[in-house]
Amino acid sequence: MASPAQSAALFAWTFPREPPSVALARAFVSDVLPHVPCVRCNEELRQTVVLLVSEVTTNAVRHGAGSHFLVECQVPDPTRLTVTVHDDGPGLPCPRVATAEDEGGRGLALLDLLADEWRYEHRGPGKAVAFTVTAPTLRSRKCAVRVTALP
Repeated sequence: MASPAQSAALFAWTFPREPPSVALARAFVSDVLPHVPCVRCNEELRQTVVLLVSEVTTNAVRHGAGSHFLVECQVPDPTRLTVTVHDDGPGLPCPRVATAEDEGGRGLALLDLLADEWRYEHRGPGKAVAFTVTAPTLRSRKCAVRVTALP
């Protein structure tokens, strides 16, 4: 596995395109999240990001191509996080309706439901699938600024 690359707003890691890498990608993103202001103090948003990473990286493993996939976490500003997964597969995501008996087919529906936005595009020999989450309002944040009245 390659070492992580980090700049002021970007964390990235390359993983082998194999099933155990989904858990490694979740762990990588979980390690990044304490450095992301919009997620740091919001457990519900943290769990949402980890779930979506699991879905998107599972798709890269199952439907991608090549020997590796790349996960990037970008913090464009303190209120947003964008996670992008790159793989060398030529096919683009195709939403489908999963039945109760299906083991898969819910990842893109979860992106639609839980991410503030998501997109995909051709990149190089493959594709990139990205999603963005945004901080909830300050009023609903668990680590909102505490105001203490002076006596």
